[in-house]
Amino acid sequence: MDAVDLGGVRLHVLAVWPGLPGEADRVAHEMGVLDPAVLLVDLDTEGALRLRESVGNAKTPFAPAFVDRLFQDEVTARFGKDALPGENPLVAAARVARNRDAVIVPLRPTASDPGFFDRRRAKKAAAALPAQPIEKFGPAFAAALAAEGIWSAPADAEAAWPRLTRALTDGRAPLLCLVQAHRAAPLLDKLRSTRRVAP
Repeated sequence: MDAVDLGGVRLHVLAVWPGLPGEADRVAHEMGVLDPAVLLVDLDTEGALRLRESVGNAKTPFAPAFVDRLFQDEVTARFGKDALPGENPLVAAARVARNRDAVIVPLRPTASDPGFFDRRRAKKAAAALPAQPIEKFGPAFAAALAAEGIWSAPADAEAAWPRLTRALTDGRAPLLCLVQAHRAAPLLDKLRSTRRVAP
């Protein structure tokens, strides 16, 4: 977990790996230790509604958006193919937040998924990535989709910025931002280059 100080406001940032065995338990543990008042979750508004429905009804599985589902599937195939499928860590975090009365804030406004042909190209680009350590896979996945002009992690970081800064200035703490590993680098870079968040 990273902690970023922004002129008297501290934001904890945890990169998460959907599809990795044991990740939901790790995230739930970190949530329990920090006990955040506000959970900023790496989803758009529509994804957050699907997350809420999944947490409220065990019979409704959480359905990530296309890019997130592709990332999750690739992580499972590369780093957890012999393990039993586990819970999405965002679902585990949302359940802990609900049980502790924390506020859940989606990071981004609703965005559309890539079209049919872009989805096909994205799958091919992701599958073609060479074997590498898991810590390098998130940025490599993002770069592969950006090279195809399908999806941009820096654009998502920009889209998240207004909601993130609004949460930082409303006076509630502690704050935890859960960001999926394929989006983590540009968001952390933007946070670290910001000395202060204006109220």
